[in-house]
Amino acid sequence: MKRTTFKRTIWTNEQITFLRNNYRSMTNAEIAEKLGKTRRAVTEKARVLGIKKIRRIVTSSRIAFYEDGPGTKLELEGRLKMQNFYDLDVKVGDKVKIEISGYWREKKIRTGKVVFKNDYHITIQEKNYKESFLGAQFYTGDVKLINHKRQ
Repeated sequence: MKRTTFKRTIWTNEQITFLRNNYRSMTNAEIAEKLGKTRRAVTEKARVLGIKKIRRIVTSSRIAFYEDGPGTKLELEGRLKMQNFYDLDVKVGDKVKIEISGYWREKKIRTGKVVFKNDYHITIQEKNYKESFLGAQFYTGDVKLINHKRQ
């Protein structure tokens, strides 16, 4: 069996500077072509450097811009509601008080500390009890943030 070896090239300071300055405004393919690298190399280097693309914010004016297809409009409204979860100003270590409700359970209030948060879910720990909530639960109203104290 023949083994494939990959040629690793060293990134110059000029290439890194170009990547930092243009990563948010150009596609990875365009940057790769300009620098003579692969798209994968550009993606990996940006990840190592901690550079991220700017998240596109969906607004009501953008929803009106799209065609009036039932699926398209519904999808964009969902993304707009999901933006509320992204904008939730909660960091790991903050104390929060949330209200949990829904057709599957009684209304409960939980107070605890945020132990994990990313773009899709948040985990809250109260003494020896941990519970994770999806962002979708926040925009459907099943989970509401009542109180929030920054640590």
